Parts: sequence; structure tokens; C-alpha cells
Amino acid sequence: MEAANHIIASFEDLPESEILKQARIGGGGLTDLLTALHKPGSMDEAEDALSRARRLAAFSVVFHAGRMKRRNPLPESALPIRRGTVEKLIARLPYPLTRDQRTAIDEIVADLESPYPMRRVLSGDTGCGKTYSFMVPALAAQIAGKRVAILTPNAPLADQFVSECREAYGDQVPVRAVTATRKPDISLDGNPILVGTTALLSRFRDLGEAPDLLVVDEQQRFGVAQKNELVAERTNLLEATATPIPRTTALITHGGLDVSIIRESPVEKKVVTRIVSADDAKRLFAHTRKILSAGGQVAVVYPIVRDPKQEQKSVEKAFAHWSKKFPGQVGMVHGALKEEEKAQALVKLKSGEHAIGIVSSIIEIGLTLPLLRSVIVVNAERYGVSTLHQFRGRLARKGGNGYFFLYLPDAVSADTLARMRLVEECDDGFELAERDAQMRGYGDLVEDAERQHGKSNSTLFIGASLMPEDIHQFANIEGT
Repeated sequence: MEAANHIIASFEDLPESEILKQARIGGGGLTDLLTALHKPGSMDEAEDALSRARRLAAFSVVFHAGRMKRRNPLPESALPIRRGTVEKLIARLPYPLTRDQRTAIDEIVADLESPYPMRRVLSGDTGCGKTYSFMVPALAAQIAGKRVAILTPNAPLADQFVSECREAYGDQVPVRAVTATRKPDISLDGNPILVGTTALLSRFRDLGEAPDLLVVDEQQRFGVAQKNELVAERTNLLEATATPIPRTTALITHGGLDVSIIRESPVEKKVVTRIVSADDAKRLFAHTRKILSAGGQVAVVYPIVRDPKQEQKSVEKAFAHWSKKFPGQVGMVHGALKEEEKAQALVKLKSGEHAIGIVSSIIEIGLTLPLLRSVIVVNAERYGVSTLHQFRGRLARKGGNGYFFLYLPDAVSADTLARMRLVEECDDGFELAERDAQMRGYGDLVEDAERQHGKSNSTLFIGASLMPEDIHQFANIEGT
């Protein structure tokens, strides 16, 4: 009875009869359902109870997402952005925006103009130009005299944003990097956009105020407590991710947040994906020579391990191996490097001084190597589908051809091979995420939702093992 009351309470003022009606659950009340789940009288009764529990869990997800969308107006959250300013900023970008980018900018700007504080996720398939989609509204807000902060998971990504901003708008653009190793004067003359790592938290504590607009780039890298430190009630919050989030998935991981989706690539490119076994390892070296002779770069990704010393040892061993075959052309980046060493290594890779990069998964988190034409992932079976797609997204950023190799030096299970085949066959991040969910269900998304947003959206979620079709029956979702 206590468990049933807990479920009823989670639906706020909705009575039990209405919960059962809207969730389309027959066969008695919640107490009967829970009894059948935990002490079924037969296999048929157990299967029926599980089916009803899944419907209840799916309804709970959609119900709570709808409640989260209800926000009270707060006039001070509205930013006086001029549409003419937005158009001028767009006109100065280095390439024309895609339709998806333009739509995302319009949605973000409309949120910022509204008296309802923005709570939006910007989900862009990797390589589709999400950075410009939040750069333009951020600069427009700054020009309107508002305080803007952009939170990044690492210093190289903060530096990259500053660099891209200055390439588009000139060296005098009001944007400054804030990291643990750099402590700029925070008098904030000229009201610059502050972009940086969690060092931003202490900077805003010193200021005694929260930003008017906070962009959290690669939002899955941050916990709810870190984000909340920079968010006041009036703060407009945009969470950006290069992990494609289908709308169905977003209901679970992000509740009632609005979602802007970018699928179109701003450049024409073709990336070939292949699974490679140990028998074909020599062909990878031959392929690498071919890429280098054409002026391209190659990244070889070695798995991150929990022990930083072991990770360093793994990458350094690989570095020595590749350096013997390609002397003077190899650089390396791994988690044990100091920030200054990492920055120097990345400069040499970005400039093309080093044509081969032996790396841990730092290239997943938004870093761009303009000449990168080939990525080889060693022990690809250790990574999830989403992470592998992120690696692939680093390729051919300015267009052209790219080559992505899933190197499996050891035998793998049938399920693992099926996962690798999925990556090999599908290069659309949103379709990939949906098909992965169809293979595995949504069970592992609850932990992400709790870590990023502080709570799960479904009381029975873990036991119910939801699948995409369970959500679809209650949510009015068009496509992904």
C-alpha cells in the first residue's frame, strides 16, 4: 500500500482512477499491479503485470515532462535582443547556415526575448555546426548588455571557442577564456562573454551574481550541482550537446526541456566506416601512409582506463610503436598530460606539424583537427555507439572524404559485433541513437537523467525496461 501511495503522490494532484485511465491500465488498482509484479500467481500474470507497469512508467515520463514545461513568467529574464543584430552576426559567419542551424538560432533567440526563462537543449549531430548556433545568440545577448557565460568541459575546448569566435568576428570580439590555470582580471570592462571550465564557478561567486545567459557546452559532462551554481531563477539556460538526442530519448533524459535539433551538415562530406580485425592490421599502416602522402592527418584512439598512469602507459607505448614507423610525424595527447603540455600537443596537431595523433578520447569532446581524414579506434568494442559516433564526427570537418576504422584485435561476442555493425551501417546520429535504444532499451538512461538533472522521471522506470515504442504511445512525437 505504501508503494502504491508513493506512485500516486508522484503524479501530484491526479487521483488514482485518473492515473489508471490515462495510462490505459486495466485489471485493478496500483496495489494489485504491484502485488502481481512482485508475487505473480503464474507466468501469464507476471507478463501482464510487466506490460501494465511499462505503460505506467511511459505515461509517467510524458506526464512529468509536461509538468516541467509549466513555468511562471519572469520579466527580468527577457533579454532585449535586436533581430537586426542577429542578422548582422549571421552575415559575418564564414559559411552560410543550414536550415537547421537557422531554425535553432531563431528558437533560442525567441526564448531569450520571452519572459519565460529559457530551458532548452541544443542537440546537434556531430559535425553539424552547433557552436555557431549558440555563438550568435550569445553575442547578441552580450551586445544587448547582458552577462553571458559559456561552460566547457576542458580548457582546449574553451580556447577553441574563443579562437572560432575571433576568426569570425575579429580579435576585438568581447570574449575571454577563464580556466584554472588562467586567472584574468574580472573587472569585466566591456562586459565580455566568459567562456571556460568549472573555474567559472569561482569567478561568478566572486562577482556575486549569476549570468543572464548560461550555455553549457557538452552538457553531459557536468552534474546538476555544477550547473545550478551558475543558474539563478532569471537565468536563461541552454544546454548544448553533440550527442544526438531523439525527441523520445529527450523526454527521459531531459524531461520537459525544449529541444532544438540540428541534423544537416554545413559541408559536403562522405565518411566510410569499416570494422577491421587483427588480420588486417597491416593494411591500416598502408592506409595511413596513403593519407599522409595526400596531406591529411590520422588520429589513433586508444582506450581510456581508470588509472591515469595506465592510460599514459598505453598511449606512450602506442606512441613509440607508431613513431618507429612514422618518425618525426607523431604526437600524443592523453589525460595524464598537464594542461600546458596538452595545449602544446594540440597546437602541433592543429597546425599539421604532427600528422598522426595518438590520443585518448579527448577528440570526442568537440576538438577539431581541420586536416583529419582518418580515425582508427583501437579496441572499439570498449566504447558505446554514441561515443564511437562522436569520434567519427571529428572527420572531414571542412568537407571531402573521411575513413573511420573500428579495430577489433580480439574476438568479440555476437551482441558486441552487432553493435559495431550498427555503427558501420548507420551514420545518422539520431537514427543511430534510436536503433541503439531499440536494441538495448532505455534502462541506462535513468542514471544519466539523475546525474544531469537530479531526478528520474519515472517511479517504475528501472523495473519496466522501457523501449521507444512505449513512449510513442503517450507522446505526440513527430520524427526524431
